[in-house]
Amino acid sequence: MALAKPTRSERLSGRRLTVVQEPESALDVGAKKQDGVLISDLERSLLDAAARPDLVGGIAVLAEALGAASSKGVDAEKLTEYARALSWGPALRRIGSLADRLHIAGLAGRLAPLTKPSSDIDLEPGHGHGQTSYRDAKWWVRWDQAPSELQNVVHQ
Repeated sequence: MALAKPTRSERLSGRRLTVVQEPESALDVGAKKQDGVLISDLERSLLDAAARPDLVGGIAVLAEALGAASSKGVDAEKLTEYARALSWGPALRRIGSLADRLHIAGLAGRLAPLTKPSSDIDLEPGHGHGQTSYRDAKWWVRWDQAPSELQNVVHQ
């Protein structure tokens, strides 16, 4: 759950609540009001997952979500627009690297970094402990596993 202000709540509907504080202006990007709350659209949800892969269960979960989103018509232009509005270049780089290497329909070859990368980022921050199995030269993303190891989670 993303909030502009801190909360003391620790559970929501019986589930442990992880709160991410964001500026109020960021909460509106890719969100629509429904029943008094803001609900993220598909593209915003994917960017949130790519910005914080640890909160969604890891990069394999993000890869699976990208594969599922391809059948729902994920919009590459919206992803780029939202990433620019949120200044989330690293999240877009993770999505772009996954999309290109895993050949995700509708996204592969349709995304580009917001700016030319100047340093590498990890596909899954804090996971590889410095070990790199693959480095994406276009996106400057270091993978701690071979792309073929994630291919099986992408159902298209």
